[in-house]
Amino acid sequence: MEQSTDAPIFGDFDEDILVHFLSTSNDIHTRCHKFCFKFHQEGKIDVNLLRNPSFRSSKATLFGHLYFRLQHFPKALEWFESVPKNSADEFDSLCGQGSIYLEYGEYVKSVECFEKALEIYYQNEQPLDITLLACVNNLAMALRNMGQYKKAGVKMEEAIEKHHQAYGEDSETVILSSLMLNLGIGYASDDPRSAIGTYEVVEGMHNRLMDVPDQHAIGLSLNMACSLSELNQLERSLEYMKRALQLGHQVYGKNNQSSKLAQIYKTAGTVYKNCNQNMRLCLGTNEV
Repeated sequence: MEQSTDAPIFGDFDEDILVHFLSTSNDIHTRCHKFCFKFHQEGKIDVNLLRNPSFRSSKATLFGHLYFRLQHFPKALEWFESVPKNSADEFDSLCGQGSIYLEYGEYVKSVECFEKALEIYYQNEQPLDITLLACVNNLAMALRNMGQYKKAGVKMEEAIEKHHQAYGEDSETVILSSLMLNLGIGYASDDPRSAIGTYEVVEGMHNRLMDVPDQHAIGLSLNMACSLSELNQLERSLEYMKRALQLGHQVYGKNNQSSKLAQIYKTAGTVYKNCNQNMRLCLGTNEV
């Protein structure tokens, strides 16, 4: 019998234990990225960055991340908002709030949070790292969803340029593939051919990279399916849509009621509608 993966993912869990695991994971993640940045920028292997873990994130920030991952957005927002202003975690808190408002479709609030986070980042003169790239990337998505396509494109190109500064122009990373995917989405409404060309570049990156997150692979397939359906490439479009649905079911479960799976079904409806309309045009009939 298939198990439902409805939120919360863990039906019975100890918050403190999960937060401790999340804190450890965040710390290792941060240290590994700093290690890679230093290697790419200076050609130095600094093992000291991987020693003596220290958990610097506040409990409120960690709980915010925990409930965000569990897709319990109201509780995540409550924790993020409880982080004091002018604290060391304010940037992280604002990014979390911005991501939640992005999920809610409250794009004005989302943009405000990300812009404030960037202001704090630059005021503190922090070194370039992945958190900055993610923040600019999310800001661009919020702007795009508000219809500010030109401004969103500028921000996306800014993030890609910062990535090149950090890793080098020839480097391929998961974060770059995400930035390129969102750049392609920006092209999709006016120029689906350019969007598909960009998606194909991203697909090549995914094939060469290791451990590409499932959500990135799903997002690529969904957007590729949409653009292909608009250009009447029905067979390819349906193949990508099938791939997205299958992976979505593997990741979330068929009976899951999360917003992520709902978005997949929403996109599937759009793709099937486009394919159906294009098939009618090809057949010269109102029936398929």
